[in-house]
Amino acid sequence: MRAERQDKTTLEIVQAGDHEIVVMERRPAGGGIGVGLLFLATGLLPFAGDGMTWLTWLTFGFFMVTGAALIGFSWPRGRRLRLIRGARELHGAGNPIAQADVQELELTGLVLGEEQPELAYQVVLRARPGRTLVLLSGADPAKVLTDLGVIAAAWDVPIRLGWGLGPGATPWLEAAPPSPPSPPNEAALVTQTKTLLLEEHSPPLPGGITILVGGALVGAMWSVDLYRRSQTGLPLSDLSMGLPICFSLLLVVLGGVLVTMRASLSIGQEVIFERRVLGLRRRRFCLDRDQIRAAFAVGPSGEEPWHIVLETTRGPFSVAVRPGSANEVLQALRRAA
Repeated sequence: MRAERQDKTTLEIVQAGDHEIVVMERRPAGGGIGVGLLFLATGLLPFAGDGMTWLTWLTFGFFMVTGAALIGFSWPRGRRLRLIRGARELHGAGNPIAQADVQELELTGLVLGEEQPELAYQVVLRARPGRTLVLLSGADPAKVLTDLGVIAAAWDVPIRLGWGLGPGATPWLEAAPPSPPSPPNEAALVTQTKTLLLEEHSPPLPGGITILVGGALVGAMWSVDLYRRSQTGLPLSDLSMGLPICFSLLLVVLGGVLVTMRASLSIGQEVIFERRVLGLRRRRFCLDRDQIRAAFAVGPSGEEPWHIVLETTRGPFSVAVRPGSANEVLQALRRAA
């Protein structure tokens, strides 16, 4: 897999033992899975009627077999890259690559699309004679840097900086612990907390409102139809009532999730990042100011920043930002560091 490949494939460490480091390739699910599920749901519709004939069973079997086949062919499959510590070789990408043949690991990446960009932070292995391999890849630079730190500890290989990282930056390494602080005076204890509402890569509000309102309207129309059928004495099966209810609820929940997605960063005596969905906390990290050593604005191509990477005594952390707000967040974090 070469650096020019443009898809949502991720490569991350799934096992780091004393004998080997295993990198798993995870491919995105194909569109055939959704179509296959639709075929499976359609195959149940004949049961909403009265009586079962041989044609009904034939239709049911056709949709079930076709749906299962589509799901099976579209199910994501990946490969494993195995970095053998003792032999100092990388297996799983054709002929083994020896550490002696590795020239460098380069931080690079891709930004796909404009309105709703897809980000891929990559670590590319370059080896003799002219071999190029994407060793790590992902949308979260902190995860990629954490995995890079594991590989860098096992292999002494030069690393070429990218993503917009400055000279001498090593965010994949845990920073040295802070020296014992001097007793703070009363003025130092008074620190104003600043909270920034971060924008996501793809603002979900317009699409979320559309899905939410659409789900409510679809549910209302189905409710009116079911009410009319009940008043006219037409038979109602459990499936004919259950499918509309489930579909409407699915749209409403999905729209609610997109509308209520919020990410915030509070900077004071502590740096706290939170992401909430439906009012529930989905992700959170809290860092003392003394734990932060440096902050970098990074992007896969090194041009537009899409994340702020924090170099800390606990390893790398990242915060997703929009390019227009990256400088404000970066300056606030650097003042806190």
